[in-house]
Amino acid sequence: MTWNEQWSIKIDGQELNTAPTGGNYVASIPEIENVPDYDAVTVPIDGDYPAFIRLQPRESTWTLNIAMKACNWATYQTQIASLKTLLAPGIHTLAVQIRGMTAAKSATVVVRGMMIQPTARALSVTLFVPKPVLA
Repeated sequence: MTWNEQWSIKIDGQELNTAPTGGNYVASIPEIENVPDYDAVTVPIDGDYPAFIRLQPRESTWTLNIAMKACNWATYQTQIASLKTLLAPGIHTLAVQIRGMTAAKSATVVVRGMMIQPTARALSVTLFVPKPVLA
């Protein structure tokens, strides 16, 4: 995949997809282009059917996958410590942009969990997304 087809993925302003420009990480969010699930919001009307008001996006869960370039154990330990600090459980701002977009789009996410694969030099982070609509 060329850099033109890869997303810029930032957490709290920190770029995570740095390998295409010479950095150490390749990041992806498989659900980034999914259409979110919506609930129909209606209001009851006496003697009639409920009236449709709007669609409300349902909360969702996204997965942030990060792979590191091949590195020795000491470098891996340093990089994983940095990622653990950046992706500490709690509220964060996710900003994404693909080349050609005029501006980044963002969403508020809550880091809920992290699975680390030391031998693969990779990790997956579970993001709870209260409003899964990039704006």
